[in-house]
Amino acid sequence: MTFRSLTVPLLIALAMPAWAEEALPVPAPDAPVAGETAAPAVQFVPPAADRVVASEVPSPPAEPAAAPAPFPSEPPPEDRRNQTVVTGTRTEQRASDVTVATEVINRTSIERSGARNLAELLTTQPGLDIVESFRGSGVRLQGLDPEYVLILIDGERVSGRVGTTLDVSRFSLQEIERVEIVKGPSSVLYGSDAIGGVINLVTRKPQRRLEADGRVGWGLVGPLGAPAVDAGGVGLGDVRGGVGTHLDTVDARAQASYRHNNGWDWNRATLATNGSDTTLADASGLLTWTPNEKLSFRSRVAYTRKDQYAVDETPGGAVTDRRFRDEYADASLSARLQPQQGTSLLARVHGSLFRDQFLQDQRQARDLDQYQDARDMLWEMGLQLDQRLADVHLVSAAVEGLFENLTSPRVGRGQESRRRLGVMLQHDWKLPATRLSLTFGARLDVDSRFGVAPSPRVAARWEPRDGLILRAGYGWGFRAPNFQELFLRFSNPSVGYVVEGNPNLRPELSRGYNLSADWRASEAVTVAASLFRAELSYLISVLTLRQASPDSPLTYGYGNVDRATTQGGELTVRFRLTRGLYLDAGYAFTDSRDDATGKLLPGRAQHRGTAQLSGRYRPWDVDGALRVAVQGIRPFDEENPDGIRRSVAPPFAVVDLRLGKPVLPWLTVFVMGNNLLNAGDALYLPIQPRNLQAGVTLSY
Repeated sequence: MTFRSLTVPLLIALAMPAWAEEALPVPAPDAPVAGETAAPAVQFVPPAADRVVASEVPSPPAEPAAAPAPFPSEPPPEDRRNQTVVTGTRTEQRASDVTVATEVINRTSIERSGARNLAELLTTQPGLDIVESFRGSGVRLQGLDPEYVLILIDGERVSGRVGTTLDVSRFSLQEIERVEIVKGPSSVLYGSDAIGGVINLVTRKPQRRLEADGRVGWGLVGPLGAPAVDAGGVGLGDVRGGVGTHLDTVDARAQASYRHNNGWDWNRATLATNGSDTTLADASGLLTWTPNEKLSFRSRVAYTRKDQYAVDETPGGAVTDRRFRDEYADASLSARLQPQQGTSLLARVHGSLFRDQFLQDQRQARDLDQYQDARDMLWEMGLQLDQRLADVHLVSAAVEGLFENLTSPRVGRGQESRRRLGVMLQHDWKLPATRLSLTFGARLDVDSRFGVAPSPRVAARWEPRDGLILRAGYGWGFRAPNFQELFLRFSNPSVGYVVEGNPNLRPELSRGYNLSADWRASEAVTVAASLFRAELSYLISVLTLRQASPDSPLTYGYGNVDRATTQGGELTVRFRLTRGLYLDAGYAFTDSRDDATGKLLPGRAQHRGTAQLSGRYRPWDVDGALRVAVQGIRPFDEENPDGIRRSVAPPFAVVDLRLGKPVLPWLTVFVMGNNLLNAGDALYLPIQPRNLQAGVTLSY
């Protein structure tokens, strides 16, 4: 049995991708069961598996910088407010000036955290919750599940959701300059999926004529540092590097990484594992050409491959080896023209291809053997005009087109597609005399599958006095039904049920409210507080369409039936303890309920606290971060013969620590540990156990 692998074209945006065959070693076929005739080496027919895959904003030109120090110095709090951000309005503005609050995790914080991927980085971010599954890590934002959170790279939509979750652990952070987070409905700017908010990964640009950086780490996974699953390879391996150049008119950067994690198992009484043995490799390249001050071009290509292996065990005792291979190829090309002061025209095209292969091999039998190959192709094109008028008005207009095609044995006709056209208009208005700024925006999306979805938004910013900024916003959001919900055709005769998609589904809708305040109490203390509420309607849920009968099996389907509300508040405080040493503390209260029953939505903690001590301790010349995230009790619904029973999972805390010390101007030695308290269990919290790692980072 082999997986097939995607060959990445250099210009996916200009040519259709090519596919090539590549063998992946897999276990030899099982010996024939007693009384059975030996089968050919490959005997897998693609039956239905248990799920289906549905589905630039350029930075300012880089300036030459001085030679790097062993550790970059942490910017003071007021400098963080002056960072340039783009996600909240799709135009470059200072973080303190935008009407839509934008949280930023800068490059210094990324490096000090020691996070190996985006999921680890966001673990201690207030208002965010990492949701682990057997396929990876999703982001829950202010109580809203991963399907309501849009992930972008340089403002471009990232595809590759498995079911409803996009695995953020696949992003290595090697090429990321900063992470921008906007909470609340953002469909006015980005269309579907941005109900809960947007996370935008802004890529790095070279700062010097020649620069290079890298990281090599090795470690162990398990309660005592031992690998929890004997799947081969090291417990933890991490090798990554990048190189770049900044010339007069050309910037170029390339990076690559390889990561391996052994799987883990919280319950050794069974053969099933809780965490997959994972190997991930990625590479990307960025090229920017600025022939003159009015014109610039930008292109980016990337490829990621992720292999996972785990063991499953059914209630009847059948044991299967489960393998996944996900491949993601992505390319974008954009051109920006600034013909005169205050006018900017951006044209862009973006294409991506996600391939998901699933192989299940039952031990000592073939009844549960299956193979599935699904491919999701996405194309986007857009044109955006920004026009500044009289220094107090900024008008932005954009038109965007999207085409998506899914090929999978799990959809009704084996292949389905959709087209979507979006038109956006936004007006930023500053009133200097009153220190008030207003933003009015509206968007209309027309989708070939469900019709029309409007998304208005209004936001305001007021600075009543120096150091205090108040913001308020109200907006609509929507999530388009995915291919699984629309076209799924799945039959499980061994259990006796069928699942059918519903092509008449309408999009899920939300109405969101946000209030926030940022206060710089002193040079050493800053405070941020916010309140939020989102009202969701037409939620898509699984329904029982037909009960089992002698002539037909039990049949499930999808429908727009549920309503829910999520609301709460967040508080974060940042203390500058000494020069270069900071303490960030946060608390989030989230109340998410089903409107029909009044019950809390499962899996969500109402109370969550975070803390991070980061910076540089100068007497020892040691740099690092101690990060803590604490979650309260979480309700879960469990099915049993008597119906659905609600249970409660206990509180837990995750503690991560990284320490680094420079031994040469270009070489730093580090040690780190994640989940040091070894939080986790097989039922409610199947996260990676305690793991330790040591290594070196290089910077030139």
